[in-house]
Parts: sequence; C-alpha cells; structure tokens
Amino acid sequence: MADLEKVIRGWERCRKCHDVPILFSESYRDCEYTRGMYCRQDILIEDTLALLKEQEAVKPTWSRGKPFCGACGLRILGDKFCSECGKPIAWEGR
Repeated sequence: MADLEKVIRGWERCRKCHDVPILFSESYRDCEYTRGMYCRQDILIEDTLALLKEQEAVKPTWSRGKPFCGACGLRILGDKFCSECGKPIAWEGR
C-alpha cells in the first residue's frame, strides 16, 4: 500500500525541482523517489494511482436482504462509507 504522506512529499519536491537545475536541487537529492542520480517519477505515479484506486467505491453484497461491504464484508447500515474499512459504497444499481 502506498503511503499518502510520502506521495505528497514526492509531488511537492517534484514541483520544486523545476525551479533549480535538477542535480543541484536539494529537493531532488532529498526526494524519496530519487535513486542515485535517477528520478523515479514512474514509481511516484504508480503510488499515486494506487492511492486513487483505494478510493474507488465498491458495490455492496447482499445476504438475506441485508447489505455487506463489497471490500471487507462488514454489515452496512445505509452509510455512504463502510465503518470498518472506510471504502465508499456504490449503492446505485442494486
């Protein structure tokens, strides 16, 4: 699972790197996505996509007329989010 604070720091440092020649930039050297002299923005993008996908709504499953979270299986009481895993619930299309 991607770390939200790490991803935010990565994008903030990435934005700052455009102000100074990259190899002399402190933001570039201190970035957690820098490997040696290489910027691993591809990993930053993958981590960002993983965080966004975690926010996708899940459809509830139904058993005996009662809804359960499609991600973790906990009983849902009509909430917009699961109280256990925090996933948004897609109630449409039941």
